[in-house]
Amino acid sequence: MFVGGVFGIGGESFWGKYGSLPLAVLGVAVFVAGLGTLLWASRRSTVSRPHVFVLMVTAIAIALHAYESLPGPSLVFFLWPLAPYALCLAVAAISKSSIPAGAGAVTALLFDINAHNAVFVHPTSSTAGLALLFVPLWNLLIYAPLAMIIAWFLLRLQRRVSNNAP
Repeated sequence: MFVGGVFGIGGESFWGKYGSLPLAVLGVAVFVAGLGTLLWASRRSTVSRPHVFVLMVTAIAIALHAYESLPGPSLVFFLWPLAPYALCLAVAAISKSSIPAGAGAVTALLFDINAHNAVFVHPTSSTAGLALLFVPLWNLLIYAPLAMIIAWFLLRLQRRVSNNAP
């Protein structure tokens, strides 16, 4: 819903003069509710503070996206790229190891830095700015979760190998 609101799906004809802002706000509310449900239903009874490394990577991402979008007209374009980092912070808060969340946050930050370079430093086409809309979506749905799954699998494999060692 949030992505649909940002891209103008269900625009002025459905929402009236406000455009697709209600759809974007509803998408953020559903995301926050889902994140709260994830934290509440986690197998651990307590939620711990994320590791300092994950917090530092998230702070760097916040600084990068504040530099890119805060002078602009919309707070949505500042919050949208931070969704993958919210996912990584939630995973770091509910998991035993912060290594998968750190891997996801670093992966998302590397793709964000690459997009920043492709859009602001060395743009190659007139549509380079679209990367600022699509890279957060790819980070949220593909890159960060895939990095977290690979890190989790490698940690599990390492534990299995170390338990079977003589």
